[in-house]
Amino acid sequence: MKRKLSVLLLVLLVLCAFAGCTEREIVFDELPEDSNAVTKTMERPTEGTPDDYTPQENLAIACGVVQAAPSYQSITHGEVTAKVAFINYKQTVINEKQVAGGQIYQEAISLSSLRKVAEQKFYQDGKILRRKATKASENPEWGAEVESLSHAQFEKLYGEIPAGMSHYILNDSTVLEASAGNSADGLYRFTYLLDTQIAPYYYAREMRTYADAYELPEFQRIQLDVVMDADWKVREVTATESYSIAMPVIGAINCQSVLRETFTFEAAASVKNADFFAPFL
Repeated sequence: MKRKLSVLLLVLLVLCAFAGCTEREIVFDELPEDSNAVTKTMERPTEGTPDDYTPQENLAIACGVVQAAPSYQSITHGEVTAKVAFINYKQTVINEKQVAGGQIYQEAISLSSLRKVAEQKFYQDGKILRRKATKASENPEWGAEVESLSHAQFEKLYGEIPAGMSHYILNDSTVLEASAGNSADGLYRFTYLLDTQIAPYYYAREMRTYADAYELPEFQRIQLDVVMDADWKVREVTATESYSIAMPVIGAINCQSVLRETFTFEAAASVKNADFFAPFL
């Protein structure tokens, strides 16, 4: 039985590799005219703590604090799990983001038995640069080639420029439920249940690109658990997602993911690898 499963997995890997070489045109649904597709932000209060505000207000304040920060860093670790032809599928996700000095640096690593991807993206002065790994792993071997992406290309492949706290659209319309959890050690905890259409509208494009999927993912549930301090600086965001996505050859699979992003707000004049990307601007 194990031999048959191994052979099946090998066939899937070969077919997926072949299918991944084919470009597919994706038609994106337009946002409804009455939809609110902008993340809500609020200025940090001059007095009080998160205990004095609603969970929805605290989320908007935390988003505003991140947006106004001159520099910050985040690291994401997580897993995506699914069943693929009776095989337990696991995808490891390792992401990094740095913002400083008018620059944004992103590093995305996604590793599974079906697909391995590692990319760096650099943003400055309205320009977008991308570098892919020649060998994707937890410690990728980065290529020397750097591509310049137009804003139209970027929006199609990845959605929005990642300048804010979250790749989700967060506002009073997309947050369906909000609750406060236990506060201890100067930290405040909140849970948010998001709508599955507007909130992931841009993020879904990035997911499709990294998965080399036929279509955009369809979300069934999105929950954010947010931890912030008394100054509304977010310390951790854990996204728990359930969704289906159509993969090459194997078709639609149901996935569950847990991605934990930790934030720091250290002073910095520039971001990681800024010197490498500077000649390509």
